[in-house]
Amino acid sequence: YSEKRNWKQKQKKRQREWRLKRRRPCIYLRQRKCGEVVVKKNHHIELFIVGAETGPRRRPCDIQWVRQIRDDCAMLRVRFFLKQVFINSRKTHELDGVDYSRIPPWEVFGGA
Repeated sequence: YSEKRNWKQKQKKRQREWRLKRRRPCIYLRQRKCGEVVVKKNHHIELFIVGAETGPRRRPCDIQWVRQIRDDCAMLRVRFFLKQVFINSRKTHELDGVDYSRIPPWEVFGGA
C-alpha cells in the first residue's frame, strides 16, 4: 500500500512540476522524470531541451522517446536542443545524423 501511495505522491509532484514548466517558454526534460511527453500547440513552449542521464551509473535513455519529442517539436515549429544522449556507449548530440547541439536561432522559425 505504501509503495502505491508513494507512487501517487510522486506522480502528483511531477504533474505540478509539469504545469509550472508549461508556463515557461523553455522546458528541460529527462526521460526518467517525465515519462511520456506530448507536445501540443497550446503549450506555448518556445524551446525543448532534452538530455539523457550522465555518469557511470546512468540509466539507458529510450532514443524513440527523444525522436518523438523532436518530431513533435518540428511539426509545431518549436525549437529543439539535444543536450546529450548515449548511442552505442558514445555520448553524442546527434540524432539520425543531425547535430542538435546548438539551439536553433529564431530566424529558422520565422522570428526576428
